[in-house]
Amino acid sequence: MHHSASIKDLTFVRVVSFSEVPVNLWEGEPTAAMWDLYKDGGKGMIEIYRLDLQQDRIDLGLSTFAIDGDTMVVVGQRMTEPYLMFAKYMYPAQLERVIAKHPHLAPLAKLLQRAVPLHRAFVKKNNITDPKKIAHFCGLAVAPNWRRRGLARELTKQTLAHLKTEGYQCVFVETTSDGSRKIMKNLGATELYLVPYDNYCKENECVVIEGHLGYGFYAFLL
Repeated sequence: MHHSASIKDLTFVRVVSFSEVPVNLWEGEPTAAMWDLYKDGGKGMIEIYRLDLQQDRIDLGLSTFAIDGDTMVVVGQRMTEPYLMFAKYMYPAQLERVIAKHPHLAPLAKLLQRAVPLHRAFVKKNNITDPKKIAHFCGLAVAPNWRRRGLARELTKQTLAHLKTEGYQCVFVETTSDGSRKIMKNLGATELYLVPYDNYCKENECVVIEGHLGYGFYAFLL
């Protein structure tokens, strides 16, 4: 890839094969550093990768993938799922099964539980009565050599437009970096809650992410 290439040179698609998405999209991702998920050969990061990129979730066609036309490699993704797919993992019994199978994800899974009551309150406040009209952004990643070009924003913007066309009324999303947090707010998201990393890491075995404020919960009305 030429360093002068821009996102205008990329092809954006809704569905790809799981095997086409490289793991290095998550290189340097704050959550990975927070719980040292690259230790043991990146076992923890690979587990997140496999959970987010299930082929049945991809095949729903709600996500957006960016493909480099020169190399035909996926260089960015905005994974999206119906909210009900996210919610089923938040039931206590199911959450315990996930943690038992993927112990590296225990801190992240417990942190995500905080989102559920916030989501319920937002839905009630905005009179959204059909849970099938709610979506959830479950993964945003850009290849290292494509960062700082506006690709993360473009992936999110295109996905929001697609979801609106599909009849969705609301999208929930979590952010781990200041960059993604700014993108969500710039695109009109409402901040529901922000968990400062320094406070959270006092209670959990994780490392404060220097330069990033915290783990945020956001919502879009479409």
